[in-house]
Amino acid sequence: MRSWLRAGEFPVDVVARSPLFPAMFSALESDQLFDAAVDVICELIHETQEVHDTMEVVQQILPRVIALRPMLDQYTDDADRIRGYCRIFCEAGECYGDIIKTHPTEAFPLVEAIMVCTAYPDLDIVPITFQFWWMLSGLINRRSGLQENEAFAPYLDVYAKLQTTIIGHLHFPGDNEQQTAQERDEFRTFRHRMGDTLKDCCQVLGAPTCLRKSYDLVVEAMSKPNPSWQAIEAPLFSMRSMGAEVDPDDDEVMPHIMELLPRLPDHIRIRYAAILVISRYTQWIDRHPENLAFQLQYISSGFDMADEEVSAAAAQAMKYMCQDCRSHLVPFLPQLHTFVTSVGQKLDQADMVEVCEAIAHVITSLPSTEAAAALQQFTQPLIETVHRVATAPAEAPKQELQRVADALEQLDAYLAVIRTLDPVPESCYPTAASVYNVLDALLARYARLYYISERVGSILRRGLAFFPQAALEPVVQPVLARLSTSFSQTGYASYLWITGKVATKFADIAQRPGGEALSALLIGAFENVTETLAKLLQVKTALEISDVMDDYVHCFMAYIQALPAPTMSSASCQLAVSHTLAALMCPAPQTVLACLDTLALLAKAMTERDNAVQFGPALQPVFAAYAKPLLALVLDGVVRGYPEDGFDQVPVIVKATCASVTPAQAEAFATEGLAAIPGNVLPAAEKQKFIGELHEYLANQGTDKHKTALVNLLRSARRARERGRQSRKSLGAV
Repeated sequence: MRSWLRAGEFPVDVVARSPLFPAMFSALESDQLFDAAVDVICELIHETQEVHDTMEVVQQILPRVIALRPMLDQYTDDADRIRGYCRIFCEAGECYGDIIKTHPTEAFPLVEAIMVCTAYPDLDIVPITFQFWWMLSGLINRRSGLQENEAFAPYLDVYAKLQTTIIGHLHFPGDNEQQTAQERDEFRTFRHRMGDTLKDCCQVLGAPTCLRKSYDLVVEAMSKPNPSWQAIEAPLFSMRSMGAEVDPDDDEVMPHIMELLPRLPDHIRIRYAAILVISRYTQWIDRHPENLAFQLQYISSGFDMADEEVSAAAAQAMKYMCQDCRSHLVPFLPQLHTFVTSVGQKLDQADMVEVCEAIAHVITSLPSTEAAAALQQFTQPLIETVHRVATAPAEAPKQELQRVADALEQLDAYLAVIRTLDPVPESCYPTAASVYNVLDALLARYARLYYISERVGSILRRGLAFFPQAALEPVVQPVLARLSTSFSQTGYASYLWITGKVATKFADIAQRPGGEALSALLIGAFENVTETLAKLLQVKTALEISDVMDDYVHCFMAYIQALPAPTMSSASCQLAVSHTLAALMCPAPQTVLACLDTLALLAKAMTERDNAVQFGPALQPVFAAYAKPLLALVLDGVVRGYPEDGFDQVPVIVKATCASVTPAQAEAFATEGLAAIPGNVLPAAEKQKFIGELHEYLANQGTDKHKTALVNLLRSARRARERGRQSRKSLGAV
């Protein structure tokens, strides 16, 4: 019956008039039929959710559902039965929201029944109700105007009770240490879901009211002799969960909560919850900075507790505190520096990175000269750590190298937040060369270590963004030389990516009068990595080094955009196109799109009127050399389905390819390319149709008929794929 209802074979009004209707409710009394009865009743309710169209049936269903309320008391020890009744009540509540809105008094017993289910101690049952509370909060929130109706007063009481109930469920079990790791993880996940329901309470009752309730529960627990830590921690957690609903300008409850923090017991779980409360209300603290010194000290002390979760919470709180209260924390920079130098070595690397990001936010609020001095103060020890290992007479042990990698990651965290200074003081310019010399020495010895090369690559990228061109000019040549050497030694993709970024950074200088030497230097680097990749592809396929292929194509694209003339006239341009075609066969959608974008840039340079005179003579032989594989690849890509936005570049590429060879060659290459595609992917008739349309275009290349031909080919391929899916479905394939 449930299947027939779901399929629409049983109109609900017919069911309601049949003996099956009372039978499904009577079946709830049977242990054997109970689960099936619950399923079919829920399905019937779901089929009547269009209340205005099914009102007569709903008027028969709802009283029977409400009449089930005593069953919650009768079967209070039977969790399976409570779960079934809870499903029925919640299905009715979610589907009959319009009735609750228009007939609040009559529908209130249903809401009460759902509240009883939420209060049930089995935490597998409680989440069934969450969707209903969210839906109801959308109906009667403080902006709806319904709260002015006295009939909704009981609903406000229910939400007040709901908040207390949820906070009760938030309590960690008394034997928390006896739980398995999986059980603890599942309970923490469940707590965050309950946090969403607390936000629903804020929507109905207002955040100040809900915060006051949580605050009162903490105070009440602390007033008792020997209170359990769970009774304090749970309402603290609720304060954190409700943070998104609280006005940063609230002066009603938040001051009392912040004044409460120093009086909290020094229990590890309470400290964890309290630190996260501070973390959640940093925007409020920014408007009320009077207790900032204590709050900063409270967060910092979390790093001294021998618990990874507390340290992680403290790192997160430090980050948000410094991000939102940066201007207020400038006087605390000396204190933060002392903290980093004294405690930094004890922290987990992930926590330390967050602390570095936090301090960087404070530095960004300083004038550029002061910011430069502060940045140097915090980062100089990190650079010295790298320098010490890079210049040591002997190979460093793995532990030392990991310390170097951590120092580089922390330095990267500072630069990622600060980005650059406006302006960078000229006194900082020599720093670019001195820091690069340290990095160069490190790569000279340890470029083969992937985790070192990746972190150095990230620092180089940050440095290119941080320093102006004038500061970087002295290091362009050694940087490019090191990148080329390191790539030839290791084949790591990051060296290619940075090479492209260097070209972008210095392109305008290279193209000015007198920039010929710099231009030659940049193009030389491009030619070096192109030749090195050719050697690498002799021993590995493009699929085996897909990350390298992706970064090479992005490097090639950067050169085309930054230095079009020297790149397209370079002797390595043809080889670069060969690498791009190899990358086009990699499956990653982003790599495919980058390849198509790169080929389209070259195609436009060859065919567009403004560029053809300058670039056409150099590019025509390149496209002619690869016309056959190029047409085969892009036509195969159209048929098999390029990623979204990939098709837009195809007509440009096809136009340039066809223009680079004779019409007869273009047609032959296209015919051969389509012939390699199986007939079940693209029928022979559709292939012939495309070749015919391409022939018309080639006979008169001044038209856009190739675009129409490609669009038709795309549609034909989609139809063939759909027919294949339908055939497989009819044969019972999944």
